[in-house]
Amino acid sequence: MEFQLNQKSLLIAAMALLATACSKIEGPTSSSDPVDKRFSQSMEWNAIHPYKEIKVESDDYTILTMADIHIGTTTANLDRFLSVARLEKPAAVIIDGDLTGGLAEGYNEFEKHYPENDSLQSFYLAGNHDLWHNGWDEFYSRFGSSSYYFTVKTPAGADLFICIDTGGGTLGRLQTEWLSEILTSMRSSYRRCIVITHVNLFRPRKTESTNLVEEELSFLLDLFARNNVDMVITGHDHVRDVENFGITTYVQVDALEDGLSNAGYLNMKVKNGEINYAFESINE
Repeated sequence: MEFQLNQKSLLIAAMALLATACSKIEGPTSSSDPVDKRFSQSMEWNAIHPYKEIKVESDDYTILTMADIHIGTTTANLDRFLSVARLEKPAAVIIDGDLTGGLAEGYNEFEKHYPENDSLQSFYLAGNHDLWHNGWDEFYSRFGSSSYYFTVKTPAGADLFICIDTGGGTLGRLQTEWLSEILTSMRSSYRRCIVITHVNLFRPRKTESTNLVEEELSFLLDLFARNNVDMVITGHDHVRDVENFGITTYVQVDALEDGLSNAGYLNMKVKNGEINYAFESINE
């Protein structure tokens, strides 16, 4: 049964979103590149690099998602994850933000361990830490767009995966319009729809980390419910969490960062169109 927010509240939230999204302050250390600029660059990249369709021969496939690696002096957990992923051979791996602290050295270290020509089909999103120290230029030059979609096509149907940029704590006007249009025009053509974004929509613990503005949060919750989004996958808060709002399941992934006792990733399996998932520990 479709869930909708109170229509009056939704109207107020949407109007506030359009009025404030462009001027949202992303934080003094996050990035000098506002979200609308990043989104415009992402669209330029998408125009040159067509959205990817992954074809799998079976009706069953796997998607692995990791987040918050925060590459520093060690990469033990990243190396363990890659060993597991290469053995499991998923349809795709999603790197859901905070690969680095925004510095070129971190990006260089990541690419040493996870080179561009790796056998894994990989998709990247920018997190808030990736934007620090004007890190967007580093991210964009290596991975390209942070706002895009890809599809997985099986013999029985096709599923839609939408990746959005919330690294600065806001979607901005342009990206909000794009996301709304994608869901409105494309969702009905796909069996399942999963949205991936770095900043989480629900807070399982007290934290001062980047959060979406309330108007955007209200807008997104309703947008996802009205368009039958099955799942939203996030990172950012470093601890696993699952929330259900309307028909949508919101899954927050553990951080993969070295030194954390709960370090892990999300293993999502689609079997005959049904979504199942498990939180996997990376620690030995």
